[in-house]
Amino acid sequence: MRGLGIIGFSSESLSIEEFIRSIESLGYTVVGSFYSLRIKTKISWTEFKVADVIGPINSVGKVLAYKYCSLVLEGPIIHGEVNAGLWEEAVRIFYPDGRYEDIAVMIHDSFINAKIPTKNVDGLYGEIFIHGRSFKLPLNTEDLEVIAALGDEALEMLDKAILAYGLESIISSKALSERAKKDEFGVEEFDFNSGFVMIKRNKESFIIAIVDYVIKLVIDGNIDKAYNVYEKLSEDRKEEIVKILRNELTIYEKTGRRREYSNILAFMQKLNKQNYR
Repeated sequence: MRGLGIIGFSSESLSIEEFIRSIESLGYTVVGSFYSLRIKTKISWTEFKVADVIGPINSVGKVLAYKYCSLVLEGPIIHGEVNAGLWEEAVRIFYPDGRYEDIAVMIHDSFINAKIPTKNVDGLYGEIFIHGRSFKLPLNTEDLEVIAALGDEALEMLDKAILAYGLESIISSKALSERAKKDEFGVEEFDFNSGFVMIKRNKESFIIAIVDYVIKLVIDGNIDKAYNVYEKLSEDRKEEIVKILRNELTIYEKTGRRREYSNILAFMQKLNKQNYR
């Protein structure tokens, strides 16, 4: 999140200018320009026009949602104990009938010095600090090269972040694709008992949860390779993979990402065929 408070609306019939007038009439000062966030509400993925504001955020969204008959977002709402080193930033979505829901959009993890967007939001970037340097998440190829140059300790910090939040949350798909083309993911060592795989390349190595590894293979279209690993897993891990993929399938369908949707569907169909043999 950008800091300060945030207020946003989803109605396409409401202009930004009119919304600003309403915000300012309630005593808020808008800082900067409006930006877009897509939030996964209990109804569907919804796009909000959002502004940073100065002023106390205290259920003003309820008033605006009723006034404009629109979903209204406000935040941030803190979930968890900041002093504990691990907490979430959430937004509160108000509905015109007065109901609301809190949706976590950012995880703050002081143990790995990072903030990670959740899968409930599109339009926010994370951040990780390694040896005093700030890197925007997900990391690009240049970022990975800089981190590798910082030495083994920096790479260990990166491994911890990947282990905690998965490869896709930490490294961009483009960077992964570029490194795969260079055959930098050449050596893979599986530990099926612990549930992790070590991927080694020239001067680096990543430790990744096998579940995340299989899901990444599926989404990238490596169906046969993903299935070969999948069939060696315990039933619990198989069920976890299927549950995650079903959820991802729904998200990709709603967001129009046809390639990823088709890849997951192909893998699920392969599972069904194998089960009926």
